[in-house]
Amino acid sequence: MDERDRRYAAEAQGRAEALRIKNEGDQEALRLAREIQTYKDEKANELRSQIESERGSYATKNDLGALTRELRAERRSGGLDARQLLFAVIAAVGVLWGIAGGPHP
Repeated sequence: MDERDRRYAAEAQGRAEALRIKNEGDQEALRLAREIQTYKDEKANELRSQIESERGSYATKNDLGALTRELRAERRSGGLDARQLLFAVIAAVGVLWGIAGGPHP
């Protein structure tokens, strides 16, 4: 009878210890989840700020279309030969590249 009582007491103590460890693990998991979410929020805010600061720095589809129409019209009117047109396009791309700030890692 005493042996059975000791086993029950040991099992109860083991369950209490397991529950304490589980609760500590749960608390640590919640802390880490908050930390991860804070990090993600900070990175999202940085990206949002970068996008907002770069807004208006890029050529739009309409800008490129207008440039293409101008170059074609100039070529049709005899103002540019094929080599000059090529250089004009390369220069335009270079200007747009410079405005956009080149490649972004």
